[in-house]
Amino acid sequence: MTCTVQEGECVLSLAASAGLYWETVWNHPENSALRALRERPNALKAGDRLFVPDRAFRQEERGVEACHRFCALGVPARLRLRLRVRGQVLASTDFILTVDGHRITGQTDDGGNLDVSILPDAAEAKLRLRGDAGEYTLKLGWLDPVTETKGIQARLTNLGYSTRGIDGDFGKNSRSAMQTLQKDLKMAKTALPDEVLRTRLVQEYGC
Repeated sequence: MTCTVQEGECVLSLAASAGLYWETVWNHPENSALRALRERPNALKAGDRLFVPDRAFRQEERGVEACHRFCALGVPARLRLRLRVRGQVLASTDFILTVDGHRITGQTDDGGNLDVSILPDAAEAKLRLRGDAGEYTLKLGWLDPVTETKGIQARLTNLGYSTRGIDGDFGKNSRSAMQTLQKDLKMAKTALPDEVLRTRLVQEYGC
């Protein structure tokens, strides 16, 4: 079955809804053109076409007088965040993360990294930090590829360079945000995103 990717969907969520491991879907020969177009399985664009194969069943022979454990590949998935404020990492910071109603508590590591287990089809997370009265909403699966304007705007905004909207229109606010990033990273300023900017943006953002 070939499906049309909708906003908020990614390979993990679509594979999970079909009862499949995400690599089974992503590495299928029918998706070779999509893999060439999108380097990352969890940064697809709405309208992309993804082939989802039928499930294949197999039998496993085991003794009847013993306990056996079977693990589903790809479950759980991982949510990884790197938390920074004005370039400074939030090390050893207590957090409360609520993913689709499930509450997770923990502490970032020395590098300000948060790494938790989530279901592969999780849709939304809300993050609260110790000493911060605010709440941050994370829309899982909504990140567009960095080759798309929305993908650039989302990465800039999440890095603290607000484009004042993730709307696919690279206007003066998006340009100002991009050029501020370029200044902070000691890059040459450009009027529009180029390949150098996209590569550096992925490095800074992590994907």
